[in-house]
Amino acid sequence: MPSPIRRRVLPHVVAIALAGTLIGCGSATVVLWTDRSEVAPVVELFNAEQDRYVVELRYETDVSRALRMSEESADVVIAGSIEDASTARLFRPVDRLLGRAIDPDEFYEPLLANGSRSGKQFLLPLSFNLPLIYFSEWDVGTAGEISLSPEQMRAAGIEFNAIDEERADRIAFSPLWDGSFLYELIRFEGLVVEENASGEPEWPLDALLGGMNVAIAWVSDDNGGVAIDNVFREQYLYDPIIRLVQQGRILFGYDSSDSFFRRSDQARSGLQFRWLGSDHDIPVLESIVYAGIPVRATNRSGAEAFIAWLFDVDLQTELLANNRRKRIDTFGMVGGFSSLWRITERTIPDQYPDLRSSIPPGDWMRFPPPSPRHWAAAVETVVLPWLLREAAGQAQSRDLASSVSAWLLQQEE
Repeated sequence: MPSPIRRRVLPHVVAIALAGTLIGCGSATVVLWTDRSEVAPVVELFNAEQDRYVVELRYETDVSRALRMSEESADVVIAGSIEDASTARLFRPVDRLLGRAIDPDEFYEPLLANGSRSGKQFLLPLSFNLPLIYFSEWDVGTAGEISLSPEQMRAAGIEFNAIDEERADRIAFSPLWDGSFLYELIRFEGLVVEENASGEPEWPLDALLGGMNVAIAWVSDDNGGVAIDNVFREQYLYDPIIRLVQQGRILFGYDSSDSFFRRSDQARSGLQFRWLGSDHDIPVLESIVYAGIPVRATNRSGAEAFIAWLFDVDLQTELLANNRRKRIDTFGMVGGFSSLWRITERTIPDQYPDLRSSIPPGDWMRFPPPSPRHWAAAVETVVLPWLLREAAGQAQSRDLASSVSAWLLQQEE
């Protein structure tokens, strides 16, 4: 019988094959659902490297909903927003793979813990991203550092800003320009969103208020107030932020690691970056990608073979090199830093020279808890607009908690 995987990962596959005899051989086809286009090169490589299984890729914009509503079933899922308690229960435990086919010590420990419930591992984290601030040649006073805090941004902005009583020629940065930055600012100030016993999101009110106060003071004390900020935005921000940074009109731009490093070297020409955070404390973005095997999977042995292959250090190294060699438009491992610390801290910097000496140690990264059901969509639809209105001093019909609750009532269960 032909070897399922190349010789270098054969011990892993042997463990899977032995386990597979207990549950039946299954069919050759493995159906994979994903909401990430970056999964396509992974599937292509798996299908090319072995001839026992064929992975068929299917895109789902809302994988969690498809798991609940579709009459069809997936064998493997790779997606974000599937780690909440009610969705995690739709997956089989993968504990028997850990230690036999997958080394749990290769993972960032807090990330791996996010995929467990009641002592069982239902999901395996695959990738994550970090928030970053980019700037041009201006001295922001962080030479030799890998992070930049909001306080440091404001201090540098005071020297950069050119504002009079009625208008501004230069503004370093404003929380009103990007709702995603405003949200990350508040998370940096201590906001942690968790799932309560009823499955609903909850957060500490004092952290929300503290973060909003920082944003409001930034606009009013540093940028001359909301009116001047608005005039500046209308006058200049029709151009992309990255171009305004390169022109020296503004000092800082906000981005995520996947978005920033998907830009070409030419587009990032003359730019430096720092992670949004402080020394030894860099909050990881909530958009973590997980892999799992649904309870209704019909080809469990094929699903386990694929999962074991996917979380092999040598395989991920080969995949990263393959993506760069073919100039595939993706960053890192399925659009982010790998959940395997060895890949993130050693392999990815070899593929992206700008990241050399910039990868934070694992204990510097503040990984978020599992996100509640619908949280990513709630952030985009409800939370960001609410925060921007609040920071601009606009009247609100509801507080944030009531706004989120009202929106959640309209979503499918």
